[in-house]
Amino acid sequence: MGRLSEKLENNEFVVTAEITPPKGIDIGRTRNVAMQLKEYIDAANATDNQRGIVRMSSMATCHILAEVGVEPIMQIACTHRNRIAIQSCVLGAHALNIPNLLIVTGDHVLLGDNPEAKAVYDVDSIQAIQLVKHMCDGYDSAGNELHPPPRIYVGATANPLADPLELQALRVEKKVEAGAKFIQTQVVFDVSQLIELLDLVEVPVHWLAGIMPLRSAKSARFINKRIPGIEVPDHIITRLEGAKKPAEEGVQIAIELCQELKNIKKISGIHIMTIAWEESVPLIIQGANLR
Repeated sequence: MGRLSEKLENNEFVVTAEITPPKGIDIGRTRNVAMQLKEYIDAANATDNQRGIVRMSSMATCHILAEVGVEPIMQIACTHRNRIAIQSCVLGAHALNIPNLLIVTGDHVLLGDNPEAKAVYDVDSIQAIQLVKHMCDGYDSAGNELHPPPRIYVGATANPLADPLELQALRVEKKVEAGAKFIQTQVVFDVSQLIELLDLVEVPVHWLAGIMPLRSAKSARFINKRIPGIEVPDHIITRLEGAKKPAEEGVQIAIELCQELKNIKKISGIHIMTIAWEESVPLIIQGANLR
């Protein structure tokens, strides 16, 4: 297993980040970003055709991350794969020494630039986690023995803004029961909403709180309009509007959120998500004394 699982299972605080795969075949920027971040983070999550937009595969991106010394977390979206393809990805991840998976439902194709594509959803995220656990126990979905079985550390996601929140808590519990070892949350701007979800979930699991630095009030409004599951509060938009240097203010807001979150007993780590602004990650980590 990898560094992420070792630290979490030893109850050590972790820091992860999101690295978006390239839209083409040029991997130069991906490698450069990974090299810049590797001294600051415990692992990096390579997204899987996020927002329904075609990008390099998560598996290939994870291989690139590993080559430069960053432990990868391979995202698998149920939107794009049936159960056969999901299991194929698990075997491929093990073969390439990718130690971590993050199973997500995925963004619907109608949100992206290929709305004519067909969404799959053969299994949901809970069922996909169960598939992976079954494989790690030594069998594929058809009952064929896997010898030796893959060894993968599996995570899932949760959204503190979900309504009703009780249903979200129930789904988190089902994901943990299915085999998820850590839960990565959607972006948190209101810590009280996350605390409410933490209090509703009654099974033990490692929580990684999602953080997103904002460059400007304009970018915050774009997120509210175009990215489902995230809501930037009005008071943060007002703060960005009044700042002389909005990008610096956005980093400071992220730092303050990290400082608040790391003092919550159930939080095991911070996951930093950026929109092509990975250079802000070290600033946040250093500013919040996460390292």
